[in-house]
Amino acid sequence: MNFARRILPALLAVYGLAPCAARAENLEGAFPPREQLENLTPAELPPALFALRVHDPETWTLEGPFPERVEAKAFRDPSTAGALLAEAAKRREGIVLPTEAMHCVARELGRFLLAHNAQPTAGLRRFIAARCRATSGEVGFAYVGFQVPEKADAEAVLQQRSDQIESFLSAQLAGGPLTAGVWFGRQGERVVMTVARGTRRVRIGPVPGSLRPGGSIEIAGEVLESTERVSALMNRGAFGYQACRPDRSVTLPRFAFTCDGEASDRSHLITVQLQPTGRLLAIKALDLLLIPDGDTHAVYRRPESAAEGPAEVTPETAAQKTAEVVNALRARAGLE
Repeated sequence: MNFARRILPALLAVYGLAPCAARAENLEGAFPPREQLENLTPAELPPALFALRVHDPETWTLEGPFPERVEAKAFRDPSTAGALLAEAAKRREGIVLPTEAMHCVARELGRFLLAHNAQPTAGLRRFIAARCRATSGEVGFAYVGFQVPEKADAEAVLQQRSDQIESFLSAQLAGGPLTAGVWFGRQGERVVMTVARGTRRVRIGPVPGSLRPGGSIEIAGEVLESTERVSALMNRGAFGYQACRPDRSVTLPRFAFTCDGEASDRSHLITVQLQPTGRLLAIKALDLLLIPDGDTHAVYRRPESAAEGPAEVTPETAAQKTAEVVNALRARAGLE
């Protein structure tokens, strides 16, 4: 599945103005006046924006294993790193929940970091989170890396650096409520420890991780923050989407939807979005990537270039390149 191209319509709906009409009367004064907007001047891009080392592979194969269902269930990784995370989470019991899904996310991100000495692109990170069946639409990560002698025992080195690791974990598990996972690996003399964390906006599941083409699936859960509206969208082909059917008998903070798949779609992406109280725009709470039974679906493929131009984006070409890509996608989606 071309992951980025399939989710574009859902992203537009999530960050678009679909909920505006119903709530505009309650948001007077929420935006600056026209005069203030007209006086805005272009700002220079942050100098460090293009300094981050990111690798954009044509394909990347995830290792697995992957959780079978979408659910935020407590999980204890038996490794030394897993034990350190469990201790850190215990100090924030009820706020931080280590899960199998987030351990999967941490592992796949760590493998990529070790292999390329660079971070994955946003599209690949989102694919990893969805394939690992993370129960959060807002997944972040951090990592520490260091060199060790090739013959040194990496686990022993981790124990020796336990104070440093504990401080690192404590900083990454601030805020909440969160789901979290950790992974520790090495390649030669290079060692990497990754921590993945997801903001919990909804309690979901369990939801099956598979759906046959043309099938239907029910999703239900509970919102964990003040919200005026919950909706769910399902992709239709490369550029389309359809709203899932809400169960009108279920009221907030709980929600329930039935999503109907398209027979021509081999896999399906469902995005659950929230409209927080007092806000105009919706925010993404969850991505559900559903695949046919027995399909491992572990290979990410970089989306085809939507427009010709330099592959490397610089501060000088960023605006032009963005406009070219957006216009080319609009043309391919039949919006022009």
